[in-house]
Amino acid sequence: MNFFAKDKALPSTDRIGSALMHGVRRVTAIGVVASMLLACATQTAPVKSTRPAPAASLHTVDAHAFEQDKLRVKRKLANGSRNALEPGEVGYYLDVLQGRLKQTSAAGTVVGGGFDRIVLDLSQGVNFVAGTGTIAQGGCNRLAPLARIFLEYRKTLISVRVSAADDVAAALQLAQTRARSVAACFTAAGISAKRIVVVGLPATAPKSKRRSQARVHVEVQIEPIVRRG
Repeated sequence: MNFFAKDKALPSTDRIGSALMHGVRRVTAIGVVASMLLACATQTAPVKSTRPAPAASLHTVDAHAFEQDKLRVKRKLANGSRNALEPGEVGYYLDVLQGRLKQTSAAGTVVGGGFDRIVLDLSQGVNFVAGTGTIAQGGCNRLAPLARIFLEYRKTLISVRVSAADDVAAALQLAQTRARSVAACFTAAGISAKRIVVVGLPATAPKSKRRSQARVHVEVQIEPIVRRG
């Protein structure tokens, strides 16, 4: 009996070798694709800096002309703006806003004010890198709840005021830089720089206590933008 008839012929060694090489190429290609997918899956996203970028287009005013300059900014915002209150709406608007701020402000924040503004004392919660105008790590996170409320209540002007530690010009300039650093946390959260005024204030502590003063005074004032008749 002929076990090697044509219809029962075994494949040649060339055909076997070709099939093996084809299989190896397929396995290799699959391995490369799998490696690429694994690399994409395990790639970590770049870590974003928690430090705010410098705030541009802020209204930086002189301490001695603060009220006058701030009034000009408020009038400019009120003219032709939908984000302005009618005079009769101011009292209720500020009452509700002050209630929201008391509910959400971080521990140590003092919420006060009068009939025409709300004043937030942030001196116990906002710190700066020693000797610099840079807000300390985590400072913007602490201000985030305030920023969300400022975004919601758009018909307001925000004034950031930081006091100097001494009377010298360099100390006043540092206070202004620190005020801009606080304001940058708000603009990074989406608040328009046009709504923010920053000012560095002269030293408020008595000279005998300035060197031992652990924190500078940090204050945020919120005032309504009122449509003029």
